[in-house]
Amino acid sequence: MKIPLKYSSLVLLPVLAIGQATAAPLGFLEKFAISENREDALKELIPGTREYYYYHALHAQNQGDAQELKRIIGLWIKRYGHSSQVKEIQNRQALLDFEKDPEQTYSHLKNELRPNFNHSRLIEGRKPTHPTKLDPEAISYENFLNQAFRQYKNVQGVSDRGLDTLDHDDLNADRLRHFLSRLQRPDVPNLPAFVAKDLKAKFSRGFGSHGIHRNMTKAQLDELLQFEPKLIDNSNFINVYLTKLAPSDDVDVAYDLEEKEKHLNRIYLFSKRLAPAHNSLKANAIYHMLRLQRSRGEWNRPLFMEYLSLPRRGVYVNPKRWEEALRKDRRIEVNLSADYRSFTGLDRIINDEPLVRSYFLKFFIKEQNYEPFVQLVRDDYLKPLFAEAKLTSGSGDPEKWYSMLSAGAVNSLRERIDLDFPHDNKEFFGARVGSRVPRPRLCRWQSAI
Repeated sequence: MKIPLKYSSLVLLPVLAIGQATAAPLGFLEKFAISENREDALKELIPGTREYYYYHALHAQNQGDAQELKRIIGLWIKRYGHSSQVKEIQNRQALLDFEKDPEQTYSHLKNELRPNFNHSRLIEGRKPTHPTKLDPEAISYENFLNQAFRQYKNVQGVSDRGLDTLDHDDLNADRLRHFLSRLQRPDVPNLPAFVAKDLKAKFSRGFGSHGIHRNMTKAQLDELLQFEPKLIDNSNFINVYLTKLAPSDDVDVAYDLEEKEKHLNRIYLFSKRLAPAHNSLKANAIYHMLRLQRSRGEWNRPLFMEYLSLPRRGVYVNPKRWEEALRKDRRIEVNLSADYRSFTGLDRIINDEPLVRSYFLKFFIKEQNYEPFVQLVRDDYLKPLFAEAKLTSGSGDPEKWYSMLSAGAVNSLRERIDLDFPHDNKEFFGARVGSRVPRPRLCRWQSAI
């Protein structure tokens, strides 16, 4: 029997392979396949089961007994319906009958496969009437983008990967706003230009309204400032920028003081660019810089004077210096309780008097008088502190310094005994194998007299 090549995929497996698709025992499959008298093997099957009908139909088919096959298939379908095994036997029979009745085989195959022969016939030398290649303009990026814009008023028709290919000149205000709201990462070409254009739009909600604003890099924020210089006065922008000045997450500034100093210096230099309304941030940065430098035995007088020059109210502040300025603009006043921990990691100042006092005690040891500080600090705060610095350091004539103090202050100072650690006392000690860990040393233990 010859079967056309296009139907060769329907040729069934050998009898043994077909039998393996059934649920018959493995011993029966072998017996049925190699038995010289398969009728004896068929007697082992239980009448009425699927296996009974399948193998009896297969045996009748192999014997060429069309009448018996038709009878078995009729009973089989009546009991179990048109199962896949019934279809297998029918397909096999259609191929076996090809030489006797080709038209019947073709009809069966058409009903089963339902082939579709709608391809145009190829005639050699005839010019095709249909396109033979895609139109480059029809599949161009611009065409697909225009289709997406015609269908949607935003960028809903653009995939996440396609967002990187958009140009801000192609986006109106609504599409640009939707575009920025979908961005998750800042690695988008010309992102500062996108943000700047959105901030200038009529219904812009300002910097910080999109999550991507917080994810921009420091370099991108600097570029954005070139487009929008007024952002340097925007609190949301300042807070985001401060987070970009932080050291690496791999650095612990509690122990790496060199990195801590670099971080403080970055905050300080940035704060100098800000308007007086952000004096609290500047004061916070300088305060922590002064503490860090003091812990290393460094007493930075210019930086200390800059700190005192910031407008504020306090127990030591000369009120005449700032009364008029603070009346005109309360925003310039330093708030010692201002909290920048979320953006800088630096604690609030709360009370800076102990720090200010320690610097004055240090500077007054060598100062001839306290007049250079009178414009910024109260006279009645400086005078007793100046005398105390001279007396506790043993500088000059004690009687001269006693005259600057009240009787109660003199008695209090005479009876006072200081037991202090120096400000530059080492706080952290690494383990030393085979040696003793050094102990902190006492800085001062002396009477005021």
